[in-house]
Amino acid sequence: ASARNWASYGDEVQPAPELEPAHRALLCDPQTSGGLLLACAQEAVPEALRTLQQHGFMHAAVIGTVTDERPIVHVEA
Repeated sequence: ASARNWASYGDEVQPAPELEPAHRALLCDPQTSGGLLLACAQEAVPEALRTLQQHGFMHAAVIGTVTDERPIVHVEA
């Protein structure tokens, strides 16, 4: 399923040049599709992160922003 997932959206992802193929495969691993993604207004980010961390989600982090530009995901190693 990883290959099929990558085929469906891989052209909208820009992995870091040093990202190894095994790590790239993790980006589309079907076992991770149950992760939690939260979207909120920019001004609500600090409170959202505090709330998540208070409830045990210590690794909660901002991973991107939504814009009106062409969709692309930049992956840093």
